[in-house]
Amino acid sequence: MFDEFVLVFDELWRACHAQIGLPKSPVMAFKDLNFRELLVERFQAKQKAAPELSMRKFAALIGVSPANLSDILNGRCGLSGAVAARIAQALEFSDFDMHLFVDLVESKHGRSKNDREAALERLEAREQDVFGDAESYDHSELFKDWKQVAVLELAGVLKEMPLEASIISRRLGLQKIEAQLLLERLVQIGELQLDPMTNRLVRRTEHTSIQSPIPSEVVRGFHKQILTQAQLGLEQPIEERKYRSTVMSFDSSRIEEAREMIETFHREFFRRFEAPDTADSVYTLGLQFFRNDIGRNEDS
Repeated sequence: MFDEFVLVFDELWRACHAQIGLPKSPVMAFKDLNFRELLVERFQAKQKAAPELSMRKFAALIGVSPANLSDILNGRCGLSGAVAARIAQALEFSDFDMHLFVDLVESKHGRSKNDREAALERLEAREQDVFGDAESYDHSELFKDWKQVAVLELAGVLKEMPLEASIISRRLGLQKIEAQLLLERLVQIGELQLDPMTNRLVRRTEHTSIQSPIPSEVVRGFHKQILTQAQLGLEQPIEERKYRSTVMSFDSSRIEEAREMIETFHREFFRRFEAPDTADSVYTLGLQFFRNDIGRNEDS
């Protein structure tokens, strides 16, 4: 999986670096995704693992004829929600990806206008769950310390295991007392809550993302902490990490276009690699794009 991560990282990096002039926001929302691309993506991933896999064998795997698969991928026909769910199960999609795939299909090919609109609403709601809604919930206390965010992600990695200070201490390299204080703090600010059915601490929201159009002390402080962690990450084995930096000349009038492309990169990367059902580790993806020179065209 990490090899796939490196390949995608390089692919998306080259796109951002070499094609700043691409159309704006090609992947800015779940509703804009194409379920056919998800099918092709899964076929390519399986073919990489098993080079002998043909499109005919892939069609048999998902329970359609080769001719039908060709029509689907070329846009000559669609899918029903039931068939989409069956395909997602055959391809062993995670629960999140399965619901996303089915909603993408039904948003385009639902039997009625109401069905299509309902699927679009579910896609928009799911996007808010994943990427956050700055207006609906204030995560400012959470992002005062990167370790608090890491503990929340670790809660998903541990799955059925209890979220205890001893485990947090070992996995994040912290003192046990610090891990215990982090747990207490996360409960206090409402990011962790006790599940009455399992008597386990669980996270309040599925995913949290720091995003604010206005630079604040909290946002800047969080990014400074992540940059410090990035320096420490350089000491990790090279096969467990990927670093890429470029210093380049740049037309500052295109800054908004560049910002949008970086946001697109982040969303596409997250969509492809977030693994709530199979995750076994906690990683950080940090993206920085900043100006190095101070003068503004003073030498022109």
